[in-house]
Amino acid sequence: MTRNDSLNRCALALVLPLAALLTACNGAADQAPPTAHTGKAPAAASGKTDAHIAAAVGNPARPEADTQRDTARKPHEVLRLAQVRPGDSVADFGAGGGYYTRLLSGAVGPQGLVTAFNPDWVIARFPQLTERMQALSAEPAFANVRATQAPMDAPGFAPGSLDSVFMVLLYHDALWNDVDVAQMNRAIFDGLRPGGTYVVIDHHAEAGSGARDAQTLHRMDAALARRQIEAAGFVLDRTGDFLRNPDDPRTEGVFGDLRGKTDEEVVMAMLNVADSRFQVELMEQAQEAGKLRRDYSIPERFRHNNPEFLRRVAETGGEGSFAT
Repeated sequence: MTRNDSLNRCALALVLPLAALLTACNGAADQAPPTAHTGKAPAAASGKTDAHIAAAVGNPARPEADTQRDTARKPHEVLRLAQVRPGDSVADFGAGGGYYTRLLSGAVGPQGLVTAFNPDWVIARFPQLTERMQALSAEPAFANVRATQAPMDAPGFAPGSLDSVFMVLLYHDALWNDVDVAQMNRAIFDGLRPGGTYVVIDHHAEAGSGARDAQTLHRMDAALARRQIEAAGFVLDRTGDFLRNPDDPRTEGVFGDLRGKTDEEVVMAMLNVADSRFQVELMEQAQEAGKLRRDYSIPERFRHNNPEFLRRVAETGGEGSFAT
């Protein structure tokens, strides 16, 4: 039996950290009034709070490398806007090393399920992610996580099985890799339940630039993404601007942009991309100069930066190497 798409629209969320736009779209009947259009009642209206989100963000099982990113990524606000609830079944589409996977795991709780999906082309370039995600799903704190991998435009989601799909800093890659974007978006639509939410977080390019900067600057034009996603059946519903950076010119590569960062944040970023043979000495020099706190420890995943790995990072513009 096929779904009646005119009645069962699903939700979309576009999150553009370096742009003005954070958009959540929702599924509902075409003629539904605005109060019913979202498919999910706001937390206050439903009598529920977002304490489960606060608990997920504050989960002590999250690694320090993840929690250090929270100030910039604002996960509490993102999860609240997406209306992730305990018991939900969600997919982290392009899970990388699991930043959002861990957050979603805590937010949906033991009765929920998180599918941590990595496209096969990502695994081909960074095979270590397979082992990392298997290890994550084996941790008792994240027992509701299931790691999968498949083609990006054929993720294999069971029809109508998901409440939310999160795609974080990956949509732009679909625009320049060998991916059928329309098929990908339709597969996500079909995998969502009526009223489900598609959350897309990415870096904003110049308005009207289309896919021009997707490979070179790792940015995308929000209008292009919205057109493509709405063509799959999604409907735009609500917006927020809490990830906006008004000073971003949208003309530079996102991996090298350290403007607005503190001295310590810049040093930490440089250590993360340094050859591991020199990291300790560089870290000690920064600490002696008062640019880095004495108790700082380089995250484990950055302690094995050999020349071959760093060469591959340079060739790909850093994509996927230091991501979630």
